[in-house]
Amino acid sequence: KTQGMIYSAYYNGYTFTQVPGGWAASRYGGKIVLTLCFILWSFFSVTMTSDGSKTRRIYFTRIIIGASMGAIFPTFHCVLAQCTPVRIRSRAVAFSTSGMYFGGSLAMVFIP
Repeated sequence: KTQGMIYSAYYNGYTFTQVPGGWAASRYGGKIVLTLCFILWSFFSVTMTSDGSKTRRIYFTRIIIGASMGAIFPTFHCVLAQCTPVRIRSRAVAFSTSGMYFGGSLAMVFIP
């Protein structure tokens, strides 16, 4: 039960920040929201404990990491919409999205 709660904490945070992340990016600007997301994500990733007995801390840390990651994709698309001309916007989204998956698969080759 505890393991399932810890695993699902990331996805709970991720799910609930998709729409607010896109809204914040369109209202306050994508660069600000992306910067805030990366700062939160980095800080809480570094401070994640490896002590398995501190389940409450792990749970809340994973929620915050998921929440900061959940806002990245809608914010990223908001930035692309603002920075690319309409005629090449779909190509820019396709290129950047495929690059994320290609980069992940390429990393598996070089990082054992």
